[in-house]
Amino acid sequence: MITDEHIAYISKDLHYRGIVEEHVQSEILDHLCELVDNNMRRGQRFINAYESALISLGYSDGLLKTQSLIIKSENPNPLTILQNYITVAWRNLNKHKAYTLINVFGLAVGLAACLIIGLYIYEEFQYDR
Repeated sequence: MITDEHIAYISKDLHYRGIVEEHVQSEILDHLCELVDNNMRRGQRFINAYESALISLGYSDGLLKTQSLIIKSENPNPLTILQNYITVAWRNLNKHKAYTLINVFGLAVGLAACLIIGLYIYEEFQYDR
Protein backbone atom coordinates (compact mmCIF):
# COMPACT_ATOMS: atom_id res chain seq x y z
CA MET A 1 0.00 0.00 0.00
CA ILE A 2 3.00 2.30 0.36
CA THR A 3 3.74 4.20 -2.82
CA ASP A 4 6.97 5.75 -4.07
CA GLU A 5 5.70 9.17 -2.95
CA HIS A 6 5.30 7.84 0.59
CA ILE A 7 8.82 6.43 0.55
CA ALA A 8 10.21 9.74 -0.74
CA TYR A 9 8.34 11.61 2.01
CA ILE A 10 9.68 9.28 4.73
CA SER A 11 13.21 9.53 3.31
CA LYS A 12 13.11 13.34 3.29
CA ASP A 13 11.70 13.39 6.81
CA LEU A 14 14.45 11.06 8.07
CA HIS A 15 17.08 13.31 6.54
CA TYR A 16 15.39 16.33 8.13
CA ARG A 17 15.43 14.56 11.54
CA GLY A 18 19.21 14.03 11.28
CA ILE A 19 19.45 10.47 10.00
CA VAL A 20 22.13 11.14 7.42
CA GLU A 21 24.17 7.91 7.34
CA GLU A 22 23.02 6.20 4.17
CA HIS A 23 23.07 2.59 5.38
CA VAL A 24 21.38 3.58 8.66
CA GLN A 25 18.77 5.59 6.79
CA SER A 26 17.99 2.65 4.49
CA GLU A 27 17.59 0.29 7.47
CA ILE A 28 15.33 2.68 9.36
CA LEU A 29 13.43 3.47 6.15
CA ASP A 30 12.70 -0.23 5.61
CA HIS A 31 11.57 -0.62 9.21
CA LEU A 32 9.40 2.50 9.09
CA CYS A 33 7.82 1.47 5.79
CA GLU A 34 6.90 -1.89 7.29
CA LEU A 35 5.35 -0.23 10.36
CA VAL A 36 3.49 2.32 8.25
CA ASP A 37 2.21 -0.39 5.91
CA ASN A 38 0.89 -2.39 8.87
CA ASN A 39 -0.83 0.70 10.27
CA MET A 40 -2.34 1.55 6.88
CA ARG A 41 -3.74 -1.98 6.59
CA ARG A 42 -5.56 -1.35 9.85
CA GLY A 43 -7.33 1.57 8.18
CA GLN A 44 -5.20 4.56 9.14
CA ARG A 45 -4.36 7.29 6.65
CA PHE A 46 -0.69 7.57 5.64
CA ILE A 47 0.17 10.58 7.79
CA ASN A 48 -1.49 9.07 10.88
CA ALA A 49 0.17 5.73 10.24
CA TYR A 50 3.54 7.46 9.87
CA GLU A 51 3.05 9.39 13.14
CA SER A 52 2.16 6.15 14.95
CA ALA A 53 5.29 4.49 13.56
CA LEU A 54 7.43 7.44 14.68
CA ILE A 55 5.92 7.29 18.16
CA SER A 56 6.79 3.61 18.43
CA LEU A 57 10.41 4.37 17.49
CA GLY A 58 10.73 7.37 19.81
CA TYR A 59 10.51 10.27 17.36
CA SER A 60 13.77 12.05 16.52
CA ASP A 61 15.51 11.20 19.80
CA GLY A 62 14.92 7.48 19.38
CA LEU A 63 16.01 7.58 15.74
CA LEU A 64 19.19 9.50 16.56
CA LYS A 65 20.00 7.08 19.41
CA THR A 66 19.52 4.16 17.04
CA GLN A 67 21.82 5.81 14.49
CA SER A 68 24.55 6.43 17.08
CA LEU A 69 24.30 2.85 18.41
CA ILE A 70 24.65 1.46 14.89
CA ILE A 71 27.67 3.65 14.19
CA LYS A 72 29.28 2.68 17.52
CA SER A 73 28.72 -1.01 16.87
CA GLU A 74 30.41 -0.70 13.49
CA ASN A 75 33.44 1.12 14.98
CA PRO A 76 34.05 -0.59 18.31
CA ASN A 77 36.70 0.52 20.79
CA PRO A 78 39.72 -1.85 20.80
CA LEU A 79 39.60 -2.01 24.60
CA THR A 80 35.98 -3.13 24.40
CA ILE A 81 36.95 -5.87 21.96
CA LEU A 82 39.74 -7.05 24.28
CA GLN A 83 37.39 -7.01 27.25
CA ASN A 84 34.88 -9.05 25.25
CA TYR A 85 37.56 -11.64 24.34
CA ILE A 86 38.60 -11.94 27.98
CA THR A 87 34.99 -12.34 29.08
CA VAL A 88 34.35 -15.08 26.52
CA ALA A 89 37.59 -16.86 27.46
CA TRP A 90 36.71 -16.71 31.17
CA ARG A 91 33.25 -18.15 30.52
CA ASN A 92 34.70 -20.97 28.44
CA LEU A 93 37.31 -21.73 31.12
CA ASN A 94 34.59 -21.93 33.77
CA LYS A 95 32.35 -24.01 31.53
CA HIS A 96 35.03 -26.63 30.67
CA LYS A 97 36.93 -26.96 33.97
CA ALA A 98 38.45 -30.39 33.27
CA TYR A 99 39.89 -29.34 29.92
CA THR A 100 41.13 -26.11 31.47
CA LEU A 101 42.94 -28.03 34.21
CA ILE A 102 44.54 -30.40 31.69
CA ASN A 103 45.64 -27.52 29.46
CA VAL A 104 47.06 -25.44 32.32
CA PHE A 105 48.89 -28.48 33.73
CA GLY A 106 50.33 -29.29 30.30
CA LEU A 107 51.42 -25.69 29.82
CA ALA A 108 53.11 -25.65 33.25
CA VAL A 109 54.97 -28.91 32.57
CA GLY A 110 56.06 -27.68 29.13
CA LEU A 111 57.35 -24.37 30.51
CA ALA A 112 59.16 -26.12 33.37
CA ALA A 113 60.81 -28.57 30.95
CA CYS A 114 61.84 -25.71 28.67
CA LEU A 115 63.40 -23.82 31.60
CA ILE A 116 65.28 -26.90 32.83
CA ILE A 117 66.66 -27.61 29.36
CA GLY A 118 67.64 -23.96 28.95
CA LEU A 119 69.43 -23.94 32.32
CA TYR A 120 71.22 -27.19 31.47
CA ILE A 121 72.43 -25.77 28.13
CA TYR A 122 73.52 -22.54 29.85
CA GLU A 123 75.46 -24.53 32.45
CA GLU A 124 77.15 -26.63 29.76
CA PHE A 125 78.35 -23.52 27.94
CA GLN A 126 79.68 -22.10 31.22
CA TYR A 127 81.63 -25.27 32.07
CA ASP A 128 84.82 -24.39 30.12
CA ARG A 129 85.08 -20.92 31.58
